[in-house]
Amino acid sequence: TRRGAAAVADGDEAVAAEHFGAARDDFRTVERLVGAWWAQGARVVPVVGVNAGVVQDAVTQAGRLTGSARAVALAVDLESVQQLDGGVDLAALAGFEVPVVQAASTARQAATVFGAMGSPWILPPLADRLDGLRDEVIDLGDQAELAAIGVSDGPALLGAEAPRRYLVLLGNPAELRDMGGHLGNWAELVADDGQLELVEVGGPMELSRPGSDVLETLGPSVPRAFAALQPDRFPQNWSGYPDLDVVGPAAAAFFESATGRAVDGVLYADTAAFAAMVGLSGEVDVPDLPEPYVLTEGNAEEFLTRDQFLLYERASVADDAVVEVIEEVFDSFTVTQLPGPEALSKRFHPLVQRGSLRMWSRHGTDDRLIDRFGLRRSLPGADGSDLLAVLQRNAGPNKIDSFLYRSTDVEVRWNPSTGDVVSTVTVELRNDAPDEGFNRLVLGNDAGAPWGANVTDLAVLSPLALRSVLVDGGAVPASPQWEDEYWRHTVRVVVPPGGTETVTFRLAGQLDAGRDYRLDFVGQPTMGGNDVTLRVISASGGTDSGREVTRKLDGSGDHVFSLASEL
Repeated sequence: TRRGAAAVADGDEAVAAEHFGAARDDFRTVERLVGAWWAQGARVVPVVGVNAGVVQDAVTQAGRLTGSARAVALAVDLESVQQLDGGVDLAALAGFEVPVVQAASTARQAATVFGAMGSPWILPPLADRLDGLRDEVIDLGDQAELAAIGVSDGPALLGAEAPRRYLVLLGNPAELRDMGGHLGNWAELVADDGQLELVEVGGPMELSRPGSDVLETLGPSVPRAFAALQPDRFPQNWSGYPDLDVVGPAAAAFFESATGRAVDGVLYADTAAFAAMVGLSGEVDVPDLPEPYVLTEGNAEEFLTRDQFLLYERASVADDAVVEVIEEVFDSFTVTQLPGPEALSKRFHPLVQRGSLRMWSRHGTDDRLIDRFGLRRSLPGADGSDLLAVLQRNAGPNKIDSFLYRSTDVEVRWNPSTGDVVSTVTVELRNDAPDEGFNRLVLGNDAGAPWGANVTDLAVLSPLALRSVLVDGGAVPASPQWEDEYWRHTVRVVVPPGGTETVTFRLAGQLDAGRDYRLDFVGQPTMGGNDVTLRVISASGGTDSGREVTRKLDGSGDHVFSLASEL
């Protein structure tokens, strides 16, 4: 079975079908042996009967799974959907739907059966193998479900029913915003019957429409923290909120106001996601430089976040060159034969997990696929549990944040009897920027801070109220702002070149009592390190000595922490 799965990953469906067929036959043989009339007496023997029943149930489900996998391997030819001139052959993809959906149904049933298997009488050798098999079957069920959703819902996204128009926001984390990077450029794509076409690439100020009534038409659902960034005047701030369910509709409305063209969806892609695209589309010669510079997957982020500000004497020339590079990469991407699902997943799934690639659609029928593929990245609603986001907005404004490193320590003290929570969030910011070597666009600022200083608005998003903020041990004023369900506590911090500042937020409040502690951590993709250490201490007082759990997180991605699942 594992050899068959490996063959699928290698794109060799014929070999996969052969292995799955052999595995199915072996499982059926074991099923016949365990279920034979002469073995039925074992079922009434204590302990032996339980183990024999588990074996029979396991091999029955495994036989069905491998039989289903064989049917899929025989029916699905991945090469048939990979068109030489780019895009996806939707007619070929439609032919996969029936066997893939049937396989997903079989995998769900098997996962349910394996999930219910359990008894203190299962002998250790069998229990160990059963645990491993259960994990693999559940994982297989998840993958099969994902494939079924992709085959069923994916064609509509690719223009199967009608052409789809998408706005791609290209974020540059050299200047941080809540979602990751400020909007450095944008691209407009049209998907029609599986083919992608690049319409236009531009800079943010081309979409500026100061004084437009877009915010008013969007209504009171627009958070004040987003509206305060004046997105009608400064489109580079469209990524200034961590929830794409807020940013997507707003960006679509602003884009339509500026161009007259309505879009079906909005994607956010940062420099890491763009570098992955370069890896598929091929190398690009960067124009207007005295020395040859070839953009590759390995140096694309370095070019966009640092080199463009170092190599070009004038920002306007650099902007034009970047637009030309983006146009060439997107044009090549639309006509490049894409690799198979396994290779695409390996390339882009880590980027989705860290928030470098996100998607919003105005079509509700797309939500199942977007959610299942982890592309939404929206803020969870307040439900009596805890939430924490540590967010930075460059306040220079400049392109210095590629030199910034952040580490966060969170200590949560939770009383399950009362729901009382006291949370201490300590953020260490290290600025490795030099004080020379780059132009004012990178090292200068409008805040009167020294050349090379990082001026940032550091915010903590939480349902808990703010008790105090300390910067390097000294109390400083903060700006708490209530956003419907959460507080946004903000303090401006100036980190000198080569220096470090430590900011401590002390929060307190009450969550639902009588339930286990749960924390939704909302990440912010950054260029430098972004490590998080979370320590949760649960104690009711009195004779309850409490529980304590420590966990390390990547602060770029979203995480769900539950005290019950950790103990």
